Amino acid sequence: VYGPAARLAQVERDAHAAGYATRRTGTSVAILDAAGADGALPDGERRPAALEDVFVKLTGEEVA
Repeated sequence: VYGPAARLAQVERDAHAAGYATRRTGTSVAILDAAGADGALPDGERRPAALEDVFVKLTGEEVA
């Protein structure tokens, strides 16, 4: 989902409340593991997970 900071914050809150993990990157937020969602997600671009998504999901955002 792309948008202003306030919109992204709301999307993150809603996704977390529904039990989904999120990943914020600049002006977008990705909702992870949402392939089987029942339509409760906000409108946005849907795409399959990429290798980077899997890496971040398994290791976290920060590299030490």
